[in-house]
Amino acid sequence: MAETINNTWEIAQANEQKIKALQEQTRKLEMHNKYVTDKLMDLENRVRWSNLRLKNVPESEDMDKVIEWMAKLLPDLGISKDSLDRIHRVGKQINEAAWPRDVVMCFGRYTQREQVFKALKALDRLDQLVYNGKKVMVYDDLSQETIKRKKNIRAFTKVLQEKDIKYNWRIAPFALIMQYKGETLIAKD
Repeated sequence: MAETINNTWEIAQANEQKIKALQEQTRKLEMHNKYVTDKLMDLENRVRWSNLRLKNVPESEDMDKVIEWMAKLLPDLGISKDSLDRIHRVGKQINEAAWPRDVVMCFGRYTQREQVFKALKALDRLDQLVYNGKKVMVYDDLSQETIKRKKNIRAFTKVLQEKDIKYNWRIAPFALIMQYKGETLIAKD
């Protein structure tokens, strides 16, 4: 009987050591997975840096007409078909009556994209960013993982806005940078 208990004890201890080793291996794999996910998100966002995303452009509109509208809206910025690498809709069209698919504009030069983005945001603040009677919204083209992370801390950023605390997003690596009482604070995952 004592020998059976002793054997059982040894087996339990061996299993406990195996469990601890597996837990450590799992922890390391989780850390590596987060590292790889962060790197992938960073690479995907960098690929998208020269893109702008337009929301609420009517689905029936031809992309050449969208370019013409932008060129008329911002005549000093030299927007033309030649200044864009491409312009296209994103995603699968589910229902024409539903919200239209986003339009992604891929600029050949990041500097032009930045100029266009700032000019469009200024027009948006003045409620002058309208296409055929519909308000158009302009956003950075971000990876799905970045959008998910931003949504996860939306409650926190809402509190910052309510308390009038200035903040910015850092995309690579993902972080929220706040200015509070003269100090710069960085919140990561």
